Amino acid sequence: MKAEISAIGTYVPEKVLLNEELIAIEGINSSDEFIREKFGVKERRVAENENTSDLGVKSVEIALERADLKKEDLDAIVVATMTPDLQCPSTACIVQEKLRLKGIPAFDLSAFCSGYVYGLDAVTRMLDNRMKGDSYKNIAFVTAEKMSRIMDYSDRGISPIFGDIGCTTIVSASEKDKVISSYLYADGSGKDALIIPEGERYLRMEGKDVYDFAVDLFPKLVNETLKKSEMKLEDVDWIFPHQANVNIIEKGMEALGLGMDKTFLNLDKYGNTAAASIPLAIGEGIERGKVKRGDMLLCVGFGAGWTGGGILLEF
Repeated sequence: MKAEISAIGTYVPEKVLLNEELIAIEGINSSDEFIREKFGVKERRVAENENTSDLGVKSVEIALERADLKKEDLDAIVVATMTPDLQCPSTACIVQEKLRLKGIPAFDLSAFCSGYVYGLDAVTRMLDNRMKGDSYKNIAFVTAEKMSRIMDYSDRGISPIFGDIGCTTIVSASEKDKVISSYLYADGSGKDALIIPEGERYLRMEGKDVYDFAVDLFPKLVNETLKKSEMKLEDVDWIFPHQANVNIIEKGMEALGLGMDKTFLNLDKYGNTAAASIPLAIGEGIERGKVKRGDMLLCVGFGAGWTGGGILLEF
C-alpha cells in the first residue's frame, strides 16, 4: 500500500515510578527482583496532571517537528487508546481541539495492546484509498495511554506492568508501496481475561491465560503476515512486538528461531504502554541509530479481546 512512516514522536511524562516506590504505595507483597524477573520492568512513567489527550497532543507536536511538517499539513487524526479522557466525545476530537485543527476528521479506535497494528492498518488504507475526491496526504496516528488511571496498585499481578506514554506516528502518502502486508485477528472468547468489569474502574487480568495466549499467538502473527507478503523471515531486519512482558517476547523470538538481537526492548524503562509500546520502541530504535531508512520492520501486536495483528513495512 502506498503509505509510509514519516516520523515518530514520543512524549514521556516526567514522573518516574520505581519498583520499590510502587511496592510502597499499597505495601504489596512483592520485590524489585520479582518484578524484574517476572515482567522485565524496572520503572515506569506516570502522568500526574495530564490526560491522555495531553500526552497525545505533545507527541503530535514532537512528531510534526521531526517530519518537518506544520499542524496544518495534517488531514486527519486517529487515536488508538484504551484510556480515553472521556467515554464521549472521542479523545481524537479533544486532541484536534487542543491543536486548533477544526474541520479535519478525528476518531478513536480501541484494540488495547493491538491498537497500533489495527490503527496503522486503518490509516494506511485511508491514505491508499482510490475513492474519488479523497486526498489524504498526512495523518497523525496517535497512540497514547494513561494506564495509571485504571491501575489498582494493591494488585501485585497487574500494577507493576503498565506505564503512561504518548506516541504519534505521522503516516504519509507515498509513491512507493512501503506497507507490504498486514494481518489482523480477533477471538472474542478471550474477552474476560483482560477486562475492566462493568461498574468498576480498574483493569483486571487472568495472568496465565494472557501469557499463554500471547506466547502462542506472537509467532503465528509473524508467519501469517509474512505469508501475505510472500516474503521470508530472513528478509526482515527487525521484529517489533508489543512490549508486554520480557518473557513473552523471549519465548516468541525463540519459537521463530531468532535471537533477541533481531528485536528491540525498552519495557524495562517504561513498562507495558499498551497501544503505544510498538511506536515507542521503534522511535527509540531510530534515536539510537539502530533502525534506519530502508529497513524492513515487522510490527506485531496482541492483547485483550483476544486481538492481534502484524504489519510488515519498509521504514
